[in-house]
Amino acid sequence: MNKNSIAVVILAAGFSTRMGKHKSLLMFDDKKNFIQQIVEVYKNSGIEKIVIVANRNNVEKISDLFSNNDLEFLTIVLNEHPEYERFYSLKVGLQKIEGFDACFIQSCDNPFVNEELVFNIKEGFIGAHVVIPSYLNRKGHPILLCGSIVEAILRIEKNDCTMRDVLREYPSKLVNVTDDKILVNINTCEEYMSFF
Repeated sequence: MNKNSIAVVILAAGFSTRMGKHKSLLMFDDKKNFIQQIVEVYKNSGIEKIVIVANRNNVEKISDLFSNNDLEFLTIVLNEHPEYERFYSLKVGLQKIEGFDACFIQSCDNPFVNEELVFNIKEGFIGAHVVIPSYLNRKGHPILLCGSIVEAILRIEKNDCTMRDVLREYPSKLVNVTDDKILVNINTCEEYMSFF
């Protein structure tokens, strides 16, 4: 598969009420926050179309993190209705990747994605509709969707669906990995402090 045929949508439009601050802007290390780390991994992995879905409270802060040079591969889009929840955010992002054969779905609350994981999921994509990393038979993040599923999601008019609702209609391929961090969702300060 041509590397240019794969995009990623990074979901960062939630209000992080349990955390009390935007998860996308939490520091990953002393130089980068979560969203910068995630973007860097996908860029280094050869994913040349990166879409970040933000909300009205963090869109400017996220935009300020990236230079004009980044705009060649990076699109930051505002979800004007974050109250419609995650599935609507996903549709907002997927509208920006027309023409790509596949798309990663990445949450900003798991910044532990790395180049090896992205490569392994891409390698597993041949002949698959959905690729999901798995650690000890537990499904994790990120997932990779084929273009036909992206198109199907965009045709769904209601916003109260979940990815689970959609994906049960398609065969999934699991890629076994040895990194249990694919299972992580950082939603509270306590969870953040346990990793950083």
